[in-house]
Amino acid sequence: MTGAAGDSAPLDALLDAAEQGDAARLRHLLNAHPDLIDARSGDFQQQTALHKAAWRNHPACVRLLLDRGAAVDIRDGADNALALHFAAEAADLAVVRVLVEAGADVVGAGDDHQLGVLGWATCLGWVREDVADYLLAKGAQLDPWSAVALGRVEAVRGFLAGDPALVAARMSASEHRRTVLHHAAAKDRPAVVRLLLDAGADPNATDLAGATPVATAAREGAGESVIAMLLQAGGRLDFAAAVHLGRHELAEAMLRDRPGRIGPDGEDTIVLHLAVSRRKVEAVRWLIEHGVAVDAKRVLWDCNHTALHCTAADGSVDIARMLLDAGADPGVRDDKYGSTVLGWADFCRQADVARLLRERGVKE
Repeated sequence: MTGAAGDSAPLDALLDAAEQGDAARLRHLLNAHPDLIDARSGDFQQQTALHKAAWRNHPACVRLLLDRGAAVDIRDGADNALALHFAAEAADLAVVRVLVEAGADVVGAGDDHQLGVLGWATCLGWVREDVADYLLAKGAQLDPWSAVALGRVEAVRGFLAGDPALVAARMSASEHRRTVLHHAAAKDRPAVVRLLLDAGADPNATDLAGATPVATAAREGAGESVIAMLLQAGGRLDFAAAVHLGRHELAEAMLRDRPGRIGPDGEDTIVLHLAVSRRKVEAVRWLIEHGVAVDAKRVLWDCNHTALHCTAADGSVDIARMLLDAGADPGVRDDKYGSTVLGWADFCRQADVARLLRERGVKE
């Protein structure tokens, strides 16, 4: 499959061309190695060239691969997802269209996020209404999670009428087992939040990160109306919410009451990881100034790692610099992949973070 025995160079080159959007190089490699068109990467992602081209929004490469017969029904190893899942989350509508026209399954049930293709378009990042409308027109069906994300109040009401227990339903571990109320708060859907509260949703339920719906709303930048509604319903303004909302007097009072809460074994140390993951610079600065354990590992995205690893995943170079200046150790390895921060930066192609680490003397 990969040329001479043990030789992964042709496959690596083909996958790189697809990921980088180099259609000319990809064409040359497919001519030389047509048998590699559906070959998977050797890393934990186990992606094909079509996955990579779709995820990175390279329409010319997607079309080339499809023209050469790339299979649209192969799922990757990390998320059990099709190329269409990745396109729905991150690519232009044109890429989604060409995959669907090639026969990709618009439902895509069975991914590790338990959201289907429509959920990837609406629940994982920003709500992509144009992609959602297209998928729905092509046969995708609303479920409670996509209905909440799209703010379809009457659809959510219908789901609740059919299954009242939905008010306490939770998302997958990849979404920190958020409740439906967390999800509505994160997507800043006040009418849905009101509906869920009226249906008995618990405003103080916590997800796997220990966050309440108020804390989630604050971290995700929801509007004041959502936050006020949750507080009026009895939602607790916990430490995470106080930090993310900039209510520092309250956060300091909580910290005085329990100083170890952001220490190495503290129950709120994960607030640093959450702040870094949302690029909340002021929250990160406040936590550092108040002695947060910068090298503590916490589970986020189903992986136990440090806050510095978070910067390597999304390229937050300024926050990486802040953490390093605060004494963060880039040599700490995560518990899932056994990788250092530099390993994450290289793998995630975050060149600025990798450059910063190397400038600070970090070695491979």
